[in-house]
Amino acid sequence: MTDSDTYRFGDYQLLEHIGSGSFGTVYKARPIHGDLDALVAIKILRPIRAERHLPSGNDVGAVEKFRQEADRQSKVQSHPNIAGIDFVDKIVVSELSDQLISGIE
Repeated sequence: MTDSDTYRFGDYQLLEHIGSGSFGTVYKARPIHGDLDALVAIKILRPIRAERHLPSGNDVGAVEKFRQEADRQSKVQSHPNIAGIDFVDKIVVSELSDQLISGIE
């Protein structure tokens, strides 16, 4: 992502790529409306994961695992070292919006 690129995901403007893994990609973002100075991390589940890992038998699908991750994280939001969760939603692909905590790369 370059400075001249503008990507919008839901009600957020994606500012830069933070990292990727086998489960999804995380972007630094800011809300398009409201507190424009607020920065968040948006985790977007890879579409191929959502399609390939549909529930079967005892296997929990990737989207459900994504929601479980958010649920576990929301239960410890008051801890000072854990980012809070704003919302979990599904817009074509799944997203998880966390507080953005700057750190050392």
